Formats: sequence, structure tokens, C-alpha cells
Amino acid sequence: LPTLDMVVDSQSRLKLEGFDSSGNDVSVLRYEWTIVSDHNICCSGFLNMSDRSLFPLGTAARYIIIKPGSLTPGVAYIFRFTARHAIEKYSSTADLYVQVKGSPRSGKVSVYPSDGTSAESIFNISCEFWTDDTDAMPLRFEYKFVHSEAKD
Repeated sequence: LPTLDMVVDSQSRLKLEGFDSSGNDVSVLRYEWTIVSDHNICCSGFLNMSDRSLFPLGTAARYIIIKPGSLTPGVAYIFRFTARHAIEKYSSTADLYVQVKGSPRSGKVSVYPSDGTSAESIFNISCEFWTDDTDAMPLRFEYKFVHSEAKD
């Protein structure tokens, strides 16, 4: 079984970076990122690495950027970084095992009262029965106020 290297959020931007520690001149190195399968453990989700909408900088570089929402929650991926010497034709690889965590689930949000007047009414917001993987704890919450202009 591969060793878990990192747990990531599917809705976050992800940057994976590889490097060659051999001391070679970087101008003769060619880089490539791929996804591999390891005994049917990895990659129950499909990810098209040639799709520039998911990988805006491509996969032939020392690092890749993966856009938010590209990875499937609950799926594990093995990303392989390969550095090839363009002249001498030897290569080296390193694998990174990434687990994509799922979102919190099974909960409900209640607001009381259901309507009111801004800056006058006091609202009680409660969140109950949410569950998530223990490695995702503590859960983070965010409250926002969105001001919309009234139309005449």
C-alpha cells in the first residue's frame, strides 16, 4: 500500500512541486507530471491531465497547479513527478499519494426567525448533526454579509 503523503480539500487550489537534487543543469532536464494506479488502490476518479481548464499551466513543468473543484472528494490520487535528462536519457521519478477529503455531511442549518428586519431583528443560527472525517477537525465556519443595492 502507498504511504499517504497529504490530505487535501477538493475546493482548494493545489500546487504540487517537484525538484531534481542531482545538481544537473536545469536547462537539460524535462519534467512531467502524471497520475498512476497502484494495484487498483488509486484513482477511482477520472482526471484528464491534458485538460488545461483543470491544469492551467500544463503538466510539463517542475510544478503543477490544480484548479479548485478538479479533484473528486473521497478519492485518492497518486501523482508521479518525472525528471528526464534530455541528453543522457536517464530519468528519476517520485510519487505523491494524495487523499481528497470529503465535505462535512448529514447536518442541518436552522435560522430563527425565518424573516426579520436588518439591523433590528436578532437571528439565531444553529448547525446540528454535521459529521466529517476526524482528520478534518476542527471544522471551520465563515459568516458573510452581502450588500445588494435595492432596485427602483
